[in-house]
Amino acid sequence: MEYEDLQGKAASRYFTVAAGIGVDAHLFYKLTADLKNRSGMAAYYFKAWQLWATYNMRRFEVEYSNGSGHREQALLTELMAVRIGFFGNVLREFVPGASLDCDELRAVMCRTASRSAYLQYVAGALIGRRWNIDGIDLVSCSEIVCKLPEKSGGRPTNENEAHHGPEEGRVYVEADGEFLGRLPARMTMEANALSLVVPAAGN
Repeated sequence: MEYEDLQGKAASRYFTVAAGIGVDAHLFYKLTADLKNRSGMAAYYFKAWQLWATYNMRRFEVEYSNGSGHREQALLTELMAVRIGFFGNVLREFVPGASLDCDELRAVMCRTASRSAYLQYVAGALIGRRWNIDGIDLVSCSEIVCKLPEKSGGRPTNENEAHHGPEEGRVYVEADGEFLGRLPARMTMEANALSLVVPAAGN
């Protein structure tokens, strides 16, 4: 993950489980370490529901490609790229088709700003159902590039910035549950970057 930190400097880091841009990254931005230490996962779920009810969906531009090099574009309100097939908690198989054995990122791309669509997708993951939801797509990608929309003068902008100031116009980035920074950002795959040590069969 390549991104811009809060000081405006280019930064990068590896991730193994999931990376998000949009409302889930905003969650980690708002979720303080003190609150997490005092309340644990309860703080996460409480803040998630609070943001779901109040967060102003901010759109950002995405260009992505698969292993063949074919490139596509989208205007999204939320993006989550996942590397594992099963989260092991209430989210279960949050992104069908994701796997550490796969050579590409498996991404949930949300084109809609509908809160009910978000809720339907998460509810489906909770009960183990896969629903086709208008405005939410599952895509396999080898590269994902995200940035804020631009004005005619070339300056990154956001429809919220004019009303709430530059802080409200930012779109944030997280990886493996850690808040990182903001857009622009780029996600890629690095082959054979991770080695796992597991017990031998029968031990």
